[in-house]
Amino acid sequence: NDDMEIEDDQQDLQNAEDIVQDVFIKMWQNQDSKAISTSLKAYLFQCTIHQSLSYIKKIRNVILYTSKGQR
Repeated sequence: NDDMEIEDDQQDLQNAEDIVQDVFIKMWQNQDSKAISTSLKAYLFQCTIHQSLSYIKKIRNVILYTSKGQR
């Protein structure tokens, strides 16, 4: 269904925006405690990858937890 695909795409975009926002918030909160030893672009890329993987793990755990409860 095209409507469901559009909703999924909108949710994916929202999730991506939330991840990037979280990266910038964490960077701002930790600005005094961390020195960036690489380029800012490489640092942000690595932080975004890490934050994305954390998000995926969180979603996976929610899915596993809810599927166990339905058995």
